[in-house]
Amino acid sequence: MAQAAASLAVARALSSGVGWSNTGRCPPFARQVHGVLPMKWNPLHNDRWLLVVFLALVSGCGGDESSPWPLAIAPSEQIEQQLRESYARLSGPDTGEAAIVADLQAADAVTQDLYDPGTRTAACEELYGRWSRVPTSPLWSEVAVRRARRVACADSLFAIFDSPACTDTTTAIGAYMRAWQPPTVANLVHYFQLAHELPRPPDAFFSFWIEFRFAYAARLARSPELAIDRCLALMPEARKLGGRKLESLLWTEIARASVGRGELDDALHAVVIADTLATIAMPKNGALVGVLTIRRLRADILAARRDVTEAFALYEVNVRDANRLGLNFIAGNNFNRAGALAEATGKTRLALEFDRRGLALALADLDSFSAPAHMMNIGRGFRLMGELDSCLVYQTRAERWVEAYPDPENVARLPLMQAEYYAQIGAYDVVDSLLEAAAQLQEAHDTVEARAEFHLELIHGWMEVGRPELVYRSIEEISDLRSGIGDMYADRHVVADLNLRVGEFLTRRGEYALAAESLDLAGAALATRSNPEKEWVLSRDRGLLDRARDNPRGAEKWFLDCIHISEKLGYPDRSATARLLLGAVRLDMGDFEGARESFPDEELESSFSTRVLALLLTGVSYLREGNPVVALEYLDEARDACRSWTPLDLIGRVELETGRAHALAGDAATALQYFEAVASRIRDADFLSGDTEELAYFTGDLRRDLVEAHLGVEPVDARESLEFAMELLPRWKPVDGELIAPQVIYFVGEDLTGRWIAGSDGLDFARLPGSSELVALLTPVRADMSVPGRAINANDVTRLSSTLLGAVGESWQAAETLHIVPDLALFGIPWAALTLPGNGQMLVQHGPLVILDRPSGEAVPARSMGDHLLVIAADGGGSAGLKRLRHAEDEGGEVAAAWATGEVDLRFGAAASSVLVPGSDLSSYRAIHVASHALVYSGRAEQTTLLLADEGESSTTVSRIRDLEISAELVFLSACEAGDGGETKSAHAGLARSFQDAGARQVIAPISVIDDQAARRIAVGFYENWRRGVTVAEALRVAQLAQLESESGHPFYWAFYQVFGGNVQTDPER
Repeated sequence: MAQAAASLAVARALSSGVGWSNTGRCPPFARQVHGVLPMKWNPLHNDRWLLVVFLALVSGCGGDESSPWPLAIAPSEQIEQQLRESYARLSGPDTGEAAIVADLQAADAVTQDLYDPGTRTAACEELYGRWSRVPTSPLWSEVAVRRARRVACADSLFAIFDSPACTDTTTAIGAYMRAWQPPTVANLVHYFQLAHELPRPPDAFFSFWIEFRFAYAARLARSPELAIDRCLALMPEARKLGGRKLESLLWTEIARASVGRGELDDALHAVVIADTLATIAMPKNGALVGVLTIRRLRADILAARRDVTEAFALYEVNVRDANRLGLNFIAGNNFNRAGALAEATGKTRLALEFDRRGLALALADLDSFSAPAHMMNIGRGFRLMGELDSCLVYQTRAERWVEAYPDPENVARLPLMQAEYYAQIGAYDVVDSLLEAAAQLQEAHDTVEARAEFHLELIHGWMEVGRPELVYRSIEEISDLRSGIGDMYADRHVVADLNLRVGEFLTRRGEYALAAESLDLAGAALATRSNPEKEWVLSRDRGLLDRARDNPRGAEKWFLDCIHISEKLGYPDRSATARLLLGAVRLDMGDFEGARESFPDEELESSFSTRVLALLLTGVSYLREGNPVVALEYLDEARDACRSWTPLDLIGRVELETGRAHALAGDAATALQYFEAVASRIRDADFLSGDTEELAYFTGDLRRDLVEAHLGVEPVDARESLEFAMELLPRWKPVDGELIAPQVIYFVGEDLTGRWIAGSDGLDFARLPGSSELVALLTPVRADMSVPGRAINANDVTRLSSTLLGAVGESWQAAETLHIVPDLALFGIPWAALTLPGNGQMLVQHGPLVILDRPSGEAVPARSMGDHLLVIAADGGGSAGLKRLRHAEDEGGEVAAAWATGEVDLRFGAAASSVLVPGSDLSSYRAIHVASHALVYSGRAEQTTLLLADEGESSTTVSRIRDLEISAELVFLSACEAGDGGETKSAHAGLARSFQDAGARQVIAPISVIDDQAARRIAVGFYENWRRGVTVAEALRVAQLAQLESESGHPFYWAFYQVFGGNVQTDPER
């Protein structure tokens, strides 16, 4: 023990010299990681105990002199006793039986030789010889199965499974062997559990191994607590039979199970002792493969803990040691893990570099399986970065390798990987042919399922990379396949899976009716063939849908159903999740006591994050109940429970609610300190996603909730509060200099709305009602103005105008341009038809209006351009099933005539669809006018589509528009919208914004259904006035006033047109 203590002291001393942080926080990762020790140090060439020291360091946490552990964190009581015993035994002799220890070392040696092409043939022969002599050996059967791809004599080797002793599943031996044929999760769980229950031969090692694999099966079956308890109970027997080597395998399993529980501190302790034991147990010049496997797990745990720098360093060390031994496959595997970590932390270029280094190793190893797989991964990396030419280069290289070395798995995988590329560029005819090619490689009855599963994976990928328009395309493809999809295998449930995934996506997008339809289809599939785990997911998703639909009673019912299913399955972690969801919805209902009774307590097995969430939500319940003192007790406990690897979204939420509690208690200064701490995390965080699973229990967005909480603290400084909001809200940005005046800026929160008015005499702030009250005020006004001929309720207009505009008239002089920055539902207001408080004059009568998507500074100069107009007009509704427009092409002709002296490029009918495509030269146009249908669906802003021809494939979506290169001063969208009756305002704003993102200075667009004859009059009147040299906003105002004073003066015909973006000065030359 003295020797172990001495080595521990050395480890602590060294920890201060290699850059590890004792706080668990890591410095930014440098692009060139050379490992954690000086480059001349090689742990394999030095004293064994120094190697132990090295391994104890790569943890991200240094110990202190008073701690009995090599880490600064303490283990849980569950593992502490056995952990102490393992450390205490380090200085003593190894106690394992010589024969068993020799077999374990031989298994590592054979495994390592199988990885080396130079020794693989001899290793196969040795493996066959050892296993054939003892067919019932669990050790050699596992080596064969786990390294099957590298076994040259696979046919003769796996014939051993057919021996009588291995096929009788009424015995423990037979059940154990059956678990590996094939080694699916379902097989492993079922047959390992069966082997555990059946009689066993009088072989102590075999009996131990069955118990060990029973613990493994428990982890696979999502019972990590049971797995840990079984491994701890087996520890004394492991030391007796296999010594340190077998003991290290148990600690490795405990580490994996602890990860499953979310107990990353215990996971790190377990993997550190496993690493130490395996290293000490390794004979001189022995196989390092087992140690490298544990070290890779150790790096994975560091990555999960957010100890990113340490994880990268350990991956690099593993690569170096694997390379020294010629284990290129293991080195490549570490590069893959490092690449995944780099990608997850937003370091996409670094991830690509790791993938390239992995490819170099595979090529050096002549690994015909791994090389094309690495090429496909590199191609995927380029695709995710948008570098599609480079993506195609690597896809082509992979294709050539697969043709030369047609490994069946790669042959089947390649067309699916290629299809992802062609789906990205929108070449769906090529995607279809690739899917056909992939389908031909499978059984005929699997073809429809293969397509559905492919699109299911695409849906997940597009959701992750923010490409909803491609999600919709895959959903449409799946809809066409639904009638032919069946579930042919017991471990697959494609129908339920695809409908659950589609339902989840549609719920996020706000398409609740379609989401409910998909979830009903999933329910019907599960009614035909039950699957309790998927039924739990279905109940959860139905609960989340009802919560999104503001039906808390329905959500409560489904979450109670989740609890019942999870308790029936014996899955405490799922029960804890369901209890959190139930408590959250009861919070929504104001049932604070019921919410607290729902939250999981410490006795219920659950993940670490779940326990933190339970404390957080309990604190929130007291906060909403008006009891900040008790709320702070729970919130402080939740904050103390957070670790360095706790999701930053969750830490931020704890700090935000703590700040709110201090504000409610009257301590404004402390509240603001907490709000600033959250803001700092948001500014600095690499990991903050805003949509993590942990935050699914909150209906708000962390950034927006933080801004709202900040505005709720008295007193409010107008300038400081606006700067705080501009820094945090995604599309808002800090403004250099003064705000352009007059300008009115809105931020809509759940409980309060902030309004800033920028005038010539400064900036004023006022609090307005929250979102629900504002929506209640604007809904009747919008409804009256959206129906031609309907009487307008003047009182409703006055109430809405007074609430929103207040003292705007004091800062806005007649004929000046008023800049408005709406938020959320306020984008749907026909601002021009509101009245100015105090005089009752419509805003359009007082002066021009410009709608901005964020606060803006001084006006920018107009561009000096030619006088070239592009007119695109299409009357057809085509395959979308819409009526043909009556005046779109007439409007195009009249707009061209109104342009008078300038150059005009007219594109009508079929020619209209060939202009707004990526790669088109649009740089010479001063203005672009589009008259066509716009197809909009509720909740689908990204799917808003301009229909520029009769064929559906000519549709121009928001994402396609963003890829254009436009230099125009103005894009005028005279687009008659046809939708499903839902709210479409955000979609129109998104369509206008997409042209701005492509380079247009300003965009005119309607935010609702328009009459195409009135649209023609507005457009022609606008251009006649704009050509006289006035601003875009003033030209639109004059056209709107003319319509107001005509026989069709109802706001329906003119008020929904708006100028979006760009406080652009008039070009004096015009």
